[in-house]
Amino acid sequence: MTETRGVQQLLWHPGETIGHVHFPAGAGSATVVTMRESAGAEAGMVGSEGMVCLCTLLGCDTTPFEAVVQSPGQALRMSTEAVHARGS
Repeated sequence: MTETRGVQQLLWHPGETIGHVHFPAGAGSATVVTMRESAGAEAGMVGSEGMVCLCTLLGCDTTPFEAVVQSPGQALRMSTEAVHARGS
């Protein structure tokens, strides 16, 4: 499924169940580590070369990170269930 992503759109919060992974196709997303006092630090950036929430390939259902869209554009979306099924 192709979706349009807007700037600062939150894809998920830390600890949330990851329902879908995202493949940016023009959009860019940041992986943010939440620190004390609600501050965050960018831990990584994903563009058209990658997949947002790579840990799902290892069988993870949740992540300690937050994912936020940094640049608007299109992204492909795939269910985490489908990722796990293709990896087994």
